[in-house]
Amino acid sequence: MTLTDADVAALLAPAGLHFIKRMNQEDVRLPPLPPGHSAASAGPEHGRFDSHPDEIADVHDADMPDKVNAGWFRMATEHGLLNDAREFLLSVCYARYWETGTGDDDIAWVQVRLLDKWDFVARAPGVSV
Repeated sequence: MTLTDADVAALLAPAGLHFIKRMNQEDVRLPPLPPGHSAASAGPEHGRFDSHPDEIADVHDADMPDKVNAGWFRMATEHGLLNDAREFLLSVCYARYWETGTGDDDIAWVQVRLLDKWDFVARAPGVSV
């Protein structure tokens, strides 16, 4: 199923993200990665940073949601992900390769705003950071 912007907005809302707009790919400038590396395979020597050891929690730990959310927010603010309006870009898959007819996923950058009440980790309904 190919998603619309309204679909994406509805899917992001429970996490506390307000959908602003889908970006033109040409308008998004990403930092260069070394040849043969993706963001996931780059190391600290390439500028990658990860959670502090005390922010890592086992998936079964009761404090896992709080640690993951706190670690994400620390890195987001420390490394300048958020602008003054708490907006940032998020990569979203609108359609999988078998749905596009092109052989490629339809992936786009969307501009979102982090709301006051947000929670990126699934937990009991009604509980948020």
